[in-house]
Amino acid sequence: MSVVRKRAHGVTKEMRRFGQLADQLDAGRARIGNTPIERLRWLLRFSSRTRKELAAATQAALVALEAEVWAFALFVGARGEMTTRDPDSPPLPSDIADLAEEVARGMNVLCSPEPHLNTGWVVEPSKFGNWFRRITPDFRSWYGGNYRPVFLMAASDLLTAEGHRIASCGHCSQLFVRRKRGAYCSTACSQKARTDRYRAALGEERWREKRHGHYVRLIEQQKGKKVAAKVKMRPRKELD
Repeated sequence: MSVVRKRAHGVTKEMRRFGQLADQLDAGRARIGNTPIERLRWLLRFSSRTRKELAAATQAALVALEAEVWAFALFVGARGEMTTRDPDSPPLPSDIADLAEEVARGMNVLCSPEPHLNTGWVVEPSKFGNWFRRITPDFRSWYGGNYRPVFLMAASDLLTAEGHRIASCGHCSQLFVRRKRGAYCSTACSQKARTDRYRAALGEERWREKRHGHYVRLIEQQKGKKVAAKVKMRPRKELD
């Protein structure tokens, strides 16, 4: 192969790699979403990733997740030129886990039941790589540098603007992004909370009687009245 053909082949191969990377970023951006609430929900899900989970993830899953992390960081940049990434280097689970743990630490501090007792989340992006912030002549600014510190700056900016939407579920205590006056992270938790209040209002014995009556009616529908008539409510001692 001639020198010219080798160079052309190298350029084509490099363009193909960056084309694949661009496709991954577009897919990652689509999974994240563009609105602040969509991005905040994604960030909350990302912060729940554990080191053990990431260590067991497939390479394809890691590539997809890293594309989301990079797309999240690129959102704050201008013209897509603010982060660095080697397309030939596979993502490391430890690198992604470091980011997830740092964001989780920040959210736990900021969403503490007694936030006035702590000093907030101190973000130190320089621990994760080089970064800079540029202010343009029209007084706009954007970050540059390695994608991990830029990701943390993007996360801190998003939490500054929208973090007040994060709340603790009234049933399971899991953090979630609240809409309006929502108090629960899911309809399941909302239903469980209503059930708990109804049970407390009835009293334990009355609650057991109603549950037993429902069970008897179910047996009657499935197996007939004779079988249902034999169903007895178990004594309380057998349940303890």
